[in-house]
Amino acid sequence: MKRIVVFFMCCIVLSGCSSDLAINLFDASKSTDETAIRSIFEEEDSLESVDIVFYDHTVVAAVEVNPWKKYKKAKLEKKYQKKLEKMLPEHEVLVSADLKIRWELEKVLNHPGKATVEKLSKSLDRIQRLSKEET
Repeated sequence: MKRIVVFFMCCIVLSGCSSDLAINLFDASKSTDETAIRSIFEEEDSLESVDIVFYDHTVVAAVEVNPWKKYKKAKLEKKYQKKLEKMLPEHEVLVSADLKIRWELEKVLNHPGKATVEKLSKSLDRIQRLSKEET
């Protein structure tokens, strides 16, 4: 009986540890190819989630890196920055693995109906200023 309980507890713990990559995409202009952009981020196994906002020739992406890959955070930022710039040459691209950027993008993604043109541009400008800060 103890073996059965231990077996089921191990199964529950292991199933809770696995997670798929979550990609949240908000495109205000509805002009980008979402599947191509999703394919860029899905090929990497070191990411937990990605939040992307497209607005007026600006692309802001916040990536959450797996805990075991934290030492590669800057390398991954540069890698995805280059890939997105290559795919979207006419857009200004910002990729960040910083948590404060991710939190601000989640605010935009969680309230897309409330995002007017002015509010969206102000919040993206604020996010770009936050990305330049060094903490």
